[in-house]
Amino acid sequence: MQEQLYQSIIDVLNFYKKSENDILWVGTENGDYAMLWSDFAPIAKEITFWRVSEGAPEIDKDLVVVGEDWWLERRYDQYTEWWEFKAAPKIKVLHPFSFKKDEYYYQMVKEK
Repeated sequence: MQEQLYQSIIDVLNFYKKSENDILWVGTENGDYAMLWSDFAPIAKEITFWRVSEGAPEIDKDLVVVGEDWWLERRYDQYTEWWEFKAAPKIKVLHPFSFKKDEYYYQMVKEK
């Protein structure tokens, strides 16, 4: 089944109680490509893709849709591609920690 890029973004935003008004920009995570949603939306409305297919994804895996404290990023496996919603971590209380090295790597440990 084919999907429209624009609608796939809107569907994920709706699921997470977000709207087009919450989008700050669209581009790549490193900022090499970036544009306002108002400029990107007409382009996205013209793009249709197969979400389920064999092989490489049809939509560039570096594409991100960015809000104030959240973002959408592309994910894919051998047969399908999708948007993954990410939110900035939130803390209620600071819990200081340090690192302890075991045989292979540094592990975080809570400070007392």
